[in-house]
Amino acid sequence: MLQGMMGGGMMGGGGRKGAEWPKTENSEISAEFEWLVNTEWEGKTSKYLLLRDGFVESPLKECEPEGHCLWAANNGRVLINTPKLKVVKFTIEGLEQVDRKKLDNKEESELQKVSLVMEKPSKSTGKKGKLDFKRVAMADEQESMISADLYKILDVAEDAEQSAIKSKYRRLSVQYHPDKGGDPKVFNDIREAYEVLGDPEKRRQYNLGGMQLVKNVEIAWKEVEGQKAQLDAQLNQVPKNHPQYQMFKQQIEQQKRQFDKANVESKIQQKLQSEELEVLVPISASELYNGVEKKIFVFQRSMICRGCKEDPTRPECQDCGRCPPEKVQVPKYGMTPFGRQVVGMREKEQESRERCHEVGVEVAVRVAKGAKQGSSLKVLPNMGHQTPGKFPGKVNFKVQRGSKEDSYRIAESDLHTVLHISLEQAIFGFSISWRHLGQETVP
Repeated sequence: MLQGMMGGGMMGGGGRKGAEWPKTENSEISAEFEWLVNTEWEGKTSKYLLLRDGFVESPLKECEPEGHCLWAANNGRVLINTPKLKVVKFTIEGLEQVDRKKLDNKEESELQKVSLVMEKPSKSTGKKGKLDFKRVAMADEQESMISADLYKILDVAEDAEQSAIKSKYRRLSVQYHPDKGGDPKVFNDIREAYEVLGDPEKRRQYNLGGMQLVKNVEIAWKEVEGQKAQLDAQLNQVPKNHPQYQMFKQQIEQQKRQFDKANVESKIQQKLQSEELEVLVPISASELYNGVEKKIFVFQRSMICRGCKEDPTRPECQDCGRCPPEKVQVPKYGMTPFGRQVVGMREKEQESRERCHEVGVEVAVRVAKGAKQGSSLKVLPNMGHQTPGKFPGKVNFKVQRGSKEDSYRIAESDLHTVLHISLEQAIFGFSISWRHLGQETVP
């Protein structure tokens, strides 16, 4: 009804058609070419940022909006597909010069040794075009985002009580206040660190996904505020003396109920949460036969090295490697009856500047007798690998029947083993007994 009064909703319109893969081409990105993801390549008249899932970001008009240009890499070639040029094939030159491990880690010094050269020469010049490495699409370095470890800035332990954090902040803010001769930058860092650690929910977010997660949650809340503002703006367009004003107002208020805090927090958590991770726990034949009340399994969990983004050369950062790519929330703008506004959010992947390392986490599980392959042992929330900008997902620990130490091979409900005998025993026969998994002796 509101849309009718306003002359309709947002204007739709058919845009240009994006590129499509012909049946003759392989559109896959092979695992061996993972190093190309989130890298930008530049020629004399073109520039292409190769995104995950085969999309290309480019200043070329034909590549707008996102998704109109595509790329693939397989069988030793890179393919770029645009609506105008169609599929252009490139060979990779310089791979024999690079350190493969460094290339896979997207080190720029190695990427600069590689070029993408067109297989066919240009019809206009007769020469083969070439794309050279330009940059790695890294998470934005924002001055407003602290890269140091917030706990070290406030000089408190990670498990400190909220009261201890508040007390320490007060002492440090007095000590380093600019009015008392303190360094303004140090004072601002202390204040910003407390804005996060002094808020229990923001502190939880920081512990799970770093400062990028804190920022992503803030952006998600701004999206909600923008949606509420759009609803209010719609109501403001209706004259208060309109006979149906009260009905319109009730409709708006009803729609705004979806934005209550608990509901929004739950939806943001789901939106920014990594997918569930399945981890197989090797269970020996003996453990399956007898059952185990408490088995300790060490789960190698990837965790963010706090503060190593600021200075990766520090001694405590030497065992820290590249973190998984960050999921950054980017506003989507659109024209509405009330002008250009944020109409939603999209998730954009960027290579992380954060550093991560693996930490062995002990998990206690109970193993039932005869547990079946793939059956669930335990599900733990927020235990997945830490990824900058995301809440860790659930981890579902499942049974993997058999272990390397087993002398038996498990097949359904049966056990098989190999008995080694001598030539003499094979010729003249033998008698032997061994201890079964239930500790009884089998003749």
